[in-house]
Amino acid sequence: MTDLAAWVLSIGAFAGIVLCTVVAAKSVAGDPARGRRRCPRCWHELGPRSDAAGDSARRCSECGFTAMREADTLRTRRSLRRAAFAVLGVFLIAVAAQLRIADRGFWATMPTGVVMFAAPRVDGFEYRSPAWELAWRVTNGLTTREQDLAALALLVEGDDDARPPSSEWRLKYRDLAGAVLSRFQRDDPALLRLLEIPPLIEVSSLPTSAMPHIAIVDIQAWWPPTVDGRVEIRFSDGTVRRARFDPQSRAPSLYVELPEAYAPGEAFEVLLSHRLRASIAGEDEGWTPYPPFEAKATGFVDNPRSATDGWQPVDSPTMREAVGTIFSDGLIVWRAGTPRAGLRFNHRATAGEEFEETAVGLRVEVCEDGVVRRTSRMWWRGGMFGSDPAWMPSIEDAEALARLHEQDPSLDARWTLRISGDEALASYAIPPRSDSGDASATAQGETPRVRRWFSGTLEVPLRFERQNAVSQPRRFTPY
Repeated sequence: MTDLAAWVLSIGAFAGIVLCTVVAAKSVAGDPARGRRRCPRCWHELGPRSDAAGDSARRCSECGFTAMREADTLRTRRSLRRAAFAVLGVFLIAVAAQLRIADRGFWATMPTGVVMFAAPRVDGFEYRSPAWELAWRVTNGLTTREQDLAALALLVEGDDDARPPSSEWRLKYRDLAGAVLSRFQRDDPALLRLLEIPPLIEVSSLPTSAMPHIAIVDIQAWWPPTVDGRVEIRFSDGTVRRARFDPQSRAPSLYVELPEAYAPGEAFEVLLSHRLRASIAGEDEGWTPYPPFEAKATGFVDNPRSATDGWQPVDSPTMREAVGTIFSDGLIVWRAGTPRAGLRFNHRATAGEEFEETAVGLRVEVCEDGVVRRTSRMWWRGGMFGSDPAWMPSIEDAEALARLHEQDPSLDARWTLRISGDEALASYAIPPRSDSGDASATAQGETPRVRRWFSGTLEVPLRFERQNAVSQPRRFTPY
């Protein structure tokens, strides 16, 4: 809806209700005789009263109607039919307005200028709020270029109660962020203003005492699509972890192995940088860093890996068959992009009784003639009340996987999938120690104790699908 249409509808609806209300009131109040003798049918004036004229004094010379009584000539002129139609008009206008308000809320009836003025001043982030309505109009192309730029400025600056990147700002303007990115062209210079929004860096820990310790890094950044990012994590012993960062790509978070010498609670730095894709010259050139973010990894807790808890390896042909079923869909190999391959798996194959109280930690390797070309590391808790899987970023030989996409299908047999149970990875699936050792405790809201880890190894022919497309980038790609 254009601003002109919004104004016409809003003002027209208000004016229509006022007009119908006035007509109804006047129709009911009527026109009093005030001593005038009038025909009760056509309201033509009959003139002064004359007793000598008799009935003829009550006969209308205009329409010929004769009033039954003298009192009828002094009636107040009312139009109840007109009043009824006016009341009906008010009702219909109100229903039409209500239907529109019910569709997108009150702010849908307001011009964009009014909505934009109200968005930073009216609290609320829910459906039909001014901020939501503004995002809806930007997304659907109902705004002008100037209004789009104003919406972009509002997103970047926030308001007094919602400054970026606070949780209030993220709740209130989350829809507007997506709307702005969809409205502007990818290479529109105006989108560079998004770089003014401070990124949000969050660091947590995998709650286990298993070694090496794992820190979980997640970053939210509101960048235009033409911007590349990278993150460096620097520890006091000189260890550096690096990853490419693409905020518009899919999760998961970045799982970082902490150095062996790392002491829980020790500070380390997370450095985030960005650069325009068009300015790429060398690997380390053109980067603009944000201020360093100081983080600490804490929250490591004990888990039942002692001998008294019965922590022991377990393996059987049935378990190996179930684990092989997890990866029956095999590998996707893309024509180009990073990553070059993606492993498809369904961990629900370990939901059976044989995996109760069992932690599953797997090292899954794609091998070419026995040489490892890609490695995935993942873990979860098996059994009926198992956990969702988590995994470390995959390590792959992109050049070798490119051969897999392009080679003669007759050579496919050279590739295999090697799946190995890993005690260290399985340890990450152990929940914190619980007072109850009963696996059924999960049904009662308690955390079950994990007593075993899958230790089997199997190697199967690699099933894969070649896709003539570019892969979807991951949020974090270690390098």
